[in-house]
Amino acid sequence: MLAVVACRQLVGIGEQPPGPGGVDAGAEAQTPASQVVLLTMGLRTAAFIDELGSSAGLDLDPSLGIILAYPYDCLSNAAPGVSFQASGAGPRAESFYYASGTPTQQGTLTSLPLPAGGFANVEPGAITLVASVHGAPVSSTLVLTRGNTLTELPNMVPTP
Repeated sequence: MLAVVACRQLVGIGEQPPGPGGVDAGAEAQTPASQVVLLTMGLRTAAFIDELGSSAGLDLDPSLGIILAYPYDCLSNAAPGVSFQASGAGPRAESFYYASGTPTQQGTLTSLPLPAGGFANVEPGAITLVASVHGAPVSSTLVLTRGNTLTELPNMVPTP
């Protein structure tokens, strides 16, 4: 599988990085070299998460997490036409995509003007997120999720 390089810092809201340079060495050591363990970015407000849930028609469970990914192509352009699959997300996970800049459960691919998508109500723990174009995987990463937390992948790119 192909790797995604994004933020390598495992930091929750109000927490300090778990190791030197913010990298959780224990988690990274268990991850194959073709994958990069990502990060919880505590940059979004509760209002943003509430708006995401209400706009997409999602009934968000605070004991479960949210993954939001922004795919880019090899030239660093926002990438429409990408679908996501989440292995290990749990039985209550619900996908959503942005359509016309608004999150919805009706979409199946990322689209302009804001190519983004993800999963709500994912089980806390390690989730494998795969980005595909025309059914072919182009990127894969291991995402660490927590309950009541939005985990963002701000720069999901294909790799050679």
